Amino acid sequence: SWWLWIGAALVVLGATTMPGLLVTDAYDLALAQELSRETSVAVSDAAGDTAFTAALGSTARLGFLVGPALVWIAAWRERVVPGAVPALVVASWLVGFASMDLPVMLAGSALLIAATGLAAAHLWWERPARQVGAGDDAHADPSAATAAAA
Repeated sequence: SWWLWIGAALVVLGATTMPGLLVTDAYDLALAQELSRETSVAVSDAAGDTAFTAALGSTARLGFLVGPALVWIAAWRERVVPGAVPALVVASWLVGFASMDLPVMLAGSALLIAATGLAAAHLWWERPARQVGAGDDAHADPSAATAAAA
């Protein structure tokens, strides 16, 4: 589905953008350590006003916020995970970024953990039954093998 392809492309875009954000953080830290506070703030502010910085931040947000949400929506539309999973993922971002208050951010993280746990549990317990003799039968029903042998 197009949800999956667009979401996956955004996730890759975000993953390839993140190293650039980390480099700029290291650059800001070096400025703060080597220059006076006034000078380092002025340089950091000037760099932050460029189109490059806006583009870098936008692609990272799309890749880390919108991309995973679209992938989980695609999984829900294909009936791979319950609808609560993409809802919890979106709620986790909304709550987590509502403020820079640590308890609120932790609540957002807890929602994301709940979404991932729900998806994992659903995938584990609702996985398709495998036919005995059809390859990897490690999860096959042993009573089926006994019945087939009889």
